[in-house]
Amino acid sequence: MAAILRRHGLIYCSGEKDSPAAVDGMLVKAGTTRIMRVVETKCREMTMKDLFGRFGGTWLITHSKIKALAEAAKIFGVPGTGLLYLVPDKLVLAVRICDDKGQFVHDFEVKHTATQATVNGGIAHRDNAFVPMIEAAEFR
Repeated sequence: MAAILRRHGLIYCSGEKDSPAAVDGMLVKAGTTRIMRVVETKCREMTMKDLFGRFGGTWLITHSKIKALAEAAKIFGVPGTGLLYLVPDKLVLAVRICDDKGQFVHDFEVKHTATQATVNGGIAHRDNAFVPMIEAAEFR
């Protein structure tokens, strides 16, 4: 994902991979110290066809994660964006989730569902947001 973003003049900055964080990282304009976005990122073994077929064009994100993204966006005064990397397609989809005031820019459904707890497995029952991806920008 970082290589794709670099081709578009953006640098992905994150904290330690082994430490939990409120947001996954930030996008900085290449050659500057200017923060452009706070971001939530996910890599998924699915294609664009899967996303808009089986998953109805929505991206499941833990609701608490996008609430934290909105808070970080408000603190830094930059928009909050979701970056979804579709591994088989080698494609990054970017969708704006909130503005620089932390206000959500799309309506999304929130449901209490069972999902995989972590990358290591397990089951978690939690509130999840289903963010529409129809307006997502594509980066290759």
